[in-house]
Amino acid sequence: MSNDMIQTRGVLSEPARCICDPVRAVKEVAQSFFKELNQRSDTIIQLLPEFLYRLSCTGERMPFKSYKTVFEFLIQLLKEKPKSNTETMIDRVCIKFSGIDMNDTEAPKYLLVALSKFAQNDGGIHKLQDNWRHWSKFLCHPQVAREYRQMIEHLESSSKNEEYKHHCSELLASIDKIQEEGLSKDDMASAPATSKVCGFFIGL
Repeated sequence: MSNDMIQTRGVLSEPARCICDPVRAVKEVAQSFFKELNQRSDTIIQLLPEFLYRLSCTGERMPFKSYKTVFEFLIQLLKEKPKSNTETMIDRVCIKFSGIDMNDTEAPKYLLVALSKFAQNDGGIHKLQDNWRHWSKFLCHPQVAREYRQMIEHLESSSKNEEYKHHCSELLASIDKIQEEGLSKDDMASAPATSKVCGFFIGL
């Protein structure tokens, strides 16, 4: 990541909030800014996961409806970019789960907005499975598990690809297993060796 990118990732999350500003003039300026930025560079592709993370965290969290509006606007801009530039988006969004407090049940639902969008093809659902260890630990919260289950059920019912449906079924079974049995060591692979999470002890 370039020095310019490091300097701008925090700054640009602030004008991103203005994309849905109630003042029309402010909203239009913000939207024009990001449209021009997208035409000149790949900055939005590079920084979208950071935007999503910052705007979903407790200290800077936007109202959920506004958050979705910002995401939908930015994702529309990415349609102008080559598909290859967005293929790693699920990986990069999932990594952001590591910065979320385990007791925060809202941020995972915010990031779900992006995951549900990027998992709509076979490659996307594979990446969601590959990144299981990043987001599965939040499934011990019933409300989070419910949201993620509904998302995957929707993806499954919307697809005509049998292999894709199979991967969705596997994820649903894994979610159900956590709800029934709690988190396993595999689910918490990136966590400390012994910890108490959502009422379940994960030991060596």
